Amino acid sequence: MGLSGRWEGRHAAAAAAICALLLAAACDTAGYGRPIAMFQNAASVVVTAMRSYLTNLNKVERDAFIDKQVASRGELHLGDIRAQEVFSQEGVKARLAALQQLSSYCSLLGQLANNDAPQRVAQEAGALGESVKSLSGTVSSLTHADDAGFRGAVGPASSLFGTVAQLALEHKARAALDEAIKNGAQPVGQLLSALRRDLHMAVDRRMEAMSKMRLYYLDRYNEARQKGAATEVLKQRADDLKTRLDEYETFIAADPAEALDAMAKAHAALLKYAEQKRKSPQTLAELVEAMEAFSARAKRIGDSVHALRTQ
Repeated sequence: MGLSGRWEGRHAAAAAAICALLLAAACDTAGYGRPIAMFQNAASVVVTAMRSYLTNLNKVERDAFIDKQVASRGELHLGDIRAQEVFSQEGVKARLAALQQLSSYCSLLGQLANNDAPQRVAQEAGALGESVKSLSGTVSSLTHADDAGFRGAVGPASSLFGTVAQLALEHKARAALDEAIKNGAQPVGQLLSALRRDLHMAVDRRMEAMSKMRLYYLDRYNEARQKGAATEVLKQRADDLKTRLDEYETFIAADPAEALDAMAKAHAALLKYAEQKRKSPQTLAELVEAMEAFSARAKRIGDSVHALRTQ
């Protein structure tokens, strides 16, 4: 194909994409279908990565402490091991419950965008409101010092989704979708912000622990070399060191706080679109572009977290 033919092909593809957006806007004044689906899918990747990270966070801290004690031939006591945990078991459970609420919220948006059965959507909205209220009660009982910011960000918001449920029952799915995004802005924004703060602290602690482990395995190799260890022993020590170095680099790429930041920006783009009384193909295209950027970042982080789990 010549240069002219290739140009015409790209031009036709671009025109087709614009026509698709125009058609979507014409058939559905909110134009939510595709961007909501993209947001829901990318958010699912982020939430899954976050669950994996939180579930293993305390284990990493415990293991690092035990390895340090072994290296120094120090004693091990259960109380000292427990003291290494970043969050209490109750704190981890509360954060996992908060992530489940984010999943439920994204599911609700998807159902509204797909014009699912009004009764079921109304039930989902009501259940989400009650879930938020229940989490508020659970979080208020957390007493760990590192839970203070999280407690302050989770407040009762069950009434926020009452209007959404009513609009769904009235078969006003698009109005309900706008309302769900606008009503979700404060609780979702606060929750993402609190989780980001928590994770910045946790990431710093974990990076420090992993840095110490790199030095530990480096010292083990040098110690074996100085004692004239066999080549096979040195090779094993070197392989252990390389594994720790790889884990450190993979962990940096899998920064979960970045994933939550990407989700917050994507939700802000949804909110901006929802607040517009007159939605045009141009604003729809901007929304789709924002969701594509979120999807790309979520995929990178999801892949990195998966690699971290399998190392």
